[in-house]
Amino acid sequence: MKIVFKELTLGELIILHDSYFESGEPDAPLKRFSEMSPLEQKLALEVYSPEFHFAAWSGEKLIGFVGVYPDKEPINVGIFYIIHPSFRGQGYFASLLEALIAHCRSKYPHYKYIRALTRKENLASVRGLSKASFTYNGECVEELPQLVSYSEYLLSI
Repeated sequence: MKIVFKELTLGELIILHDSYFESGEPDAPLKRFSEMSPLEQKLALEVYSPEFHFAAWSGEKLIGFVGVYPDKEPINVGIFYIIHPSFRGQGYFASLLEALIAHCRSKYPHYKYIRALTRKENLASVRGLSKASFTYNGECVEELPQLVSYSEYLLSI
């Protein structure tokens, strides 16, 4: 299945925000978009820069979202991904990763690695990254409101 990345519309930005809210990730937003004040909504939308965030489409289906975060120094291009729950377990993640890898290699050829962080409890993500030839590179801890341990995976560009 072919995955295409498109610029986010306002409606898709709100779906992305709420999908991330529902994900249970430690750094997820604390409120649904509709529960936020107008100022909070404005600030939330600024987080999802259209330069680095895209809607992921398979045909006519919005299956999820991706983000690409290049380091200032050309070393790592971090990636972010969310597959909408109704499309999980259907092979979309492998296709999404394939398209995301191709995007990073095309847009950031002078970088060394594509970097993905996932919690080790997220077995689907761990399996998908491994199948896409990402290599486990150890654990790293990020300080969010609390300390969160992630598994780091790298893929050569």
